[in-house]
Amino acid sequence: MSTHTIPYHTIAFEQLNVKGMMQNGYPILATSIGDVAWSQFITFTKNKAESAGSTMVMVDPKNTTQECSRCGTIVKKEPKDRIRECSCGLVVDRDENAAIHILRRGLASVRQIDRSPLRELGEWSLNIATTN
Repeated sequence: MSTHTIPYHTIAFEQLNVKGMMQNGYPILATSIGDVAWSQFITFTKNKAESAGSTMVMVDPKNTTQECSRCGTIVKKEPKDRIRECSCGLVVDRDENAAIHILRRGLASVRQIDRSPLRELGEWSLNIATTN
């Protein structure tokens, strides 16, 4: 494991059902999940975060790719659909959209941010609340 310190206070991951995903009927996805040893990666990251004084949290993965990160509208998608287009005008890669939700949920779970949707694409100032 690397001896570099983690420069982040909070790291968030989706709490995925890896076994279920590997048996979901999408063989390419199952192979990819198995290839990256997802569970092992999570364990290594958690251990490294703890040793660096950081927090690693697991968040509910429900609708992270299907809920618009701007307006909250849910649009059902197939795994092959890579671009998320919403009636509010947001067009974003589904992974970027999910990353926004995962980050928000992770930070909210440690009570650092407001849960309101992003107002603009690319708005990464997540209303981080300061605590005194």
